[in-house]
Amino acid sequence: FQYDKSFPETDKVKVLVIGNSFARDWVNVLLASEHVDRLAISYIEHPFEHVELQARSAKADRIYYSEAGVEDVAKLGLPVEKLKVVGTKSFGVSIGRFYIHGREGYCEQRTDLAPGTALANVKARTAWGDRYLDLLAPLQDASGQVPVFTSTCRFISQDARHLTRAGAQY
Repeated sequence: FQYDKSFPETDKVKVLVIGNSFARDWVNVLLASEHVDRLAISYIEHPFEHVELQARSAKADRIYYSEAGVEDVAKLGLPVEKLKVVGTKSFGVSIGRFYIHGREGYCEQRTDLAPGTALANVKARTAWGDRYLDLLAPLQDASGQVPVFTSTCRFISQDARHLTRAGAQY
């Protein structure tokens, strides 16, 4: 929430991130990226209620909207040419079963997506085309499962929905 502020005067790339807790995860991904020093990040949780939405979106070089609906973007009047829609993510229903230590292949465990996630991802990818950042496809294997742990054996998500710091870096 500390990024809910206007853009400073800067030569950095101005990035506006809009949305719920998944959008805040995207902010954490940006903060963990190698490009962080070149970014000025601004965050808006409730775009329909935010008095600075139009000003920030006009100043932004890039806009990321988490799980945005086509209708919402049109109603908000966001500049689509700057827009990327951050896709959904899922690391199962619960990670509780993965806390069992000592199993062979512990760090290589994978899990099914939460019910409905794969279909929602396909629908959003179809609706947005090349404006959609599919977070699931690069992680899924041939059976559609996603990893539970990073390559350094750290949990990607603490609750099967949101990223840990290690997950954001991953």
